[in-house]
Amino acid sequence: MGQKEGRMVVLFKSRDYDTYTKLDYRSAVEITIDGDFVFGVCDGEPEDSTLGRDFSDVFKIPRLMQMAYDAGKIGDDFSIVIDKSSEI
Repeated sequence: MGQKEGRMVVLFKSRDYDTYTKLDYRSAVEITIDGDFVFGVCDGEPEDSTLGRDFSDVFKIPRLMQMAYDAGKIGDDFSIVIDKSSEI
């Protein structure tokens, strides 16, 4: 990851309401850490949305939690920025 020593910035981006409605009420979420994409999920077809396809990034959660824990353990600053976007 592109983590700068002493600081971890997590950007949690989800679809803004206008984009959500234009895309038939399908949500999406992306997470970047220090500008590097690390996680993304989005609504697919309800009948075949699965962990193995549309939500497979949930398997990255333990690694992301470990990264946050490790940063805190060594005293790094940790910030979370929440953003709504039409870009996802």
